[in-house]
Amino acid sequence: MVEKFLQSQQFYQKMFEVQVIKKSKEQKKQQFQLIEINQDTLNTFQQQQTNKIQKKKISKKQYEITTSNEQQFAQLETLEFQKEIIKSGNQQNINVRNIRSLSTNGVKPEQNNAQSINIKQKTKKIEFRLIHQITKNNQLFEAFIQHGFDVIDVLNNNEYEKLLIFTNILFYYNKNQQSFEKEFSSKEQYQNKMRGKLYHTTYDDNQNPKFIIQEGEFLIDIYKKSFLLDGQGIEYQGKSSQLKNQGEFKRGVYVQRIPQYQNKPQYKSYSVEPRRIKILEIVDGQTIIINNKNQNEKKNIWCKYNQQFSERDLMILDQQMWVNSSMIDCYASYLNQISQEVYFQQNQVQRQQINRIYFAPSSLITNFGHNYNIQQATEIFQQHFLELQEIRFSIQTIYSKIGFPINQRKHWYFLLFDLKQKNVEIFNSLSSTLKSHQPLIKFLSDLLMLENPQISISNNSGQQNDGYSCGYHVCQFMKTCQEAQFSNNINYQYNENQIKNILRDLIKDGNK
Repeated sequence: MVEKFLQSQQFYQKMFEVQVIKKSKEQKKQQFQLIEINQDTLNTFQQQQTNKIQKKKISKKQYEITTSNEQQFAQLETLEFQKEIIKSGNQQNINVRNIRSLSTNGVKPEQNNAQSINIKQKTKKIEFRLIHQITKNNQLFEAFIQHGFDVIDVLNNNEYEKLLIFTNILFYYNKNQQSFEKEFSSKEQYQNKMRGKLYHTTYDDNQNPKFIIQEGEFLIDIYKKSFLLDGQGIEYQGKSSQLKNQGEFKRGVYVQRIPQYQNKPQYKSYSVEPRRIKILEIVDGQTIIINNKNQNEKKNIWCKYNQQFSERDLMILDQQMWVNSSMIDCYASYLNQISQEVYFQQNQVQRQQINRIYFAPSSLITNFGHNYNIQQATEIFQQHFLELQEIRFSIQTIYSKIGFPINQRKHWYFLLFDLKQKNVEIFNSLSSTLKSHQPLIKFLSDLLMLENPQISISNNSGQQNDGYSCGYHVCQFMKTCQEAQFSNNINYQYNENQIKNILRDLIKDGNK
């Protein structure tokens, strides 16, 4: 009995121990779960604290960015920043999303909502101004095209972006004009006020050129093709970089403000005092004044197409004699003028099919000398093409071809450079070889920035059968090239009498 009691006691004791063990295991499990829960809570708390810190940092950074944006918006109101934005767009359009993105790069904290709204308002104002400016620029571009101008993009120039071309007119301007104005006084008058640089050539009755180079604020009448300095500007001396006048202009006239009387501004105009030109002739080392009033005998000399002529030149055309450089250069100038006139009579679509050609005067090559000094030749070349200095003397920007009448060893021949196809055609009325022309072609190719052109001899060469007509052949070939700009059905056909009649009409004194 006692043994059974002891066994039962041992059994209950074991059962108690098992329960205690189970309980301790459950407690440990609960403790472990509690520890896990506490660890997750701690991690969550730490993450929340980290997020708060990051939010503070981000808010501070965004505040700095937004402050920076305010400064950018203030700069946007200046002309320089507007230029940068417009340059980032297309040639005619601009993406205003780039402007909006400036205001969305940073968002201020909620307490600064008023300033954020102010920034958005500034953004809308700037967008409106830029869109309005772009619309005006597009309208101006379309107006130039409608009135017959060519508009060409200017590359690698920090000051000017566009080149406006018409007969005897080259006008460089920036498409972003701060002081843009429009004035409509009638249906036939379309005026604009804009800044730029003008190269304009006018001619007298004998087709002698007068070169006008001006820079500054212009009043432009697109319909009349009139460009007048009106405001601050610069006027250069003839075809040069030498200053003539600098200051204030009023409708093309140089003026200087003088002391005011009765609170009314007065202006004084300045003009160059006309100087008398004396024509001199050297005979046997002695100077003879030809047009001296005290001299009873006058020699009949006149100037036409910027060349000097006399009765002797007309006599040359009546006989079988060599033509001189004055006749050749006169004819080259004439061809350039009529080429411009015919070209700008075409519409915009027709102009795209025309490969324009420029005829250089023979004096250009003659002035290079026999040694072909590159430095000296470059100065002469750039002076002749001074109106192209803003496009770095890139002739191919305007012309597809350029021709050079050349006299060497009392013989005339012609070099035609195709700047697009990169080839050179030699026209020589007598037989010739490529080797004899290669030094000059290489020299001119360097000046024209034409690398390794293909050289060929014209199929029209070698038709001269006398000892005097080489100059007439060159004039005939120049005439053929000029006409070929506007027609594909032009062939070289030598007609000496026709060329002589043309030259006679060109060089005779127009004042008689």
